[in-house]
Amino acid sequence: LSLVGAGYFFGGIFRCDAGAPFVGSWRTTLHNIFGGLEYLGAAGAFTTLKRSAFWSPLPEILAPAGIFVFVSLLGMSFPHPYRGLVQRVAETIIFGGIVLIGWWVYRASA
Repeated sequence: LSLVGAGYFFGGIFRCDAGAPFVGSWRTTLHNIFGGLEYLGAAGAFTTLKRSAFWSPLPEILAPAGIFVFVSLLGMSFPHPYRGLVQRVAETIIFGGIVLIGWWVYRASA
């Protein structure tokens, strides 16, 4: 999950060019690299929760979400009219998953 935070932070610092071209200035390149790390980090974290009994039953919800986030990353890799929508849906799933993980940790420690 650290990749998610770092990717989101640095992806916001290095804003992409107008029109969000896949290839653009050095800022767009860094934005895409850090954004990719965010998506890979979320997909990896969500799909590997099943390795520990502590997280049960979260993997039943988050493993498919992780696969969707990874497929979304692939879907944003080429230009199409719905690329922004795919990004917004994937970001919503990522933040929802992080909130769910935080709630789970809070519940377990209470």
